[in-house]
Amino acid sequence: MRKPKVRDFSSLRHDVTQLKGWWQNRVSRTLLVFILATLGSAIGTWVAGFRIAGALFGG
Repeated sequence: MRKPKVRDFSSLRHDVTQLKGWWQNRVSRTLLVFILATLGSAIGTWVAGFRIAGALFGG
């Protein structure tokens, strides 16, 4: 595990303006992993919820 460095924080504003920079900067990569995991979890919850509701009420 690589810890973020001061230069990662100082270049964060510039790096997030480019798609490639999101993955190269250690701070933005942490944010990207958090955002994508949260989004995947939310999508999975909604899909499962609709399937369960469909099975219970739709037949």
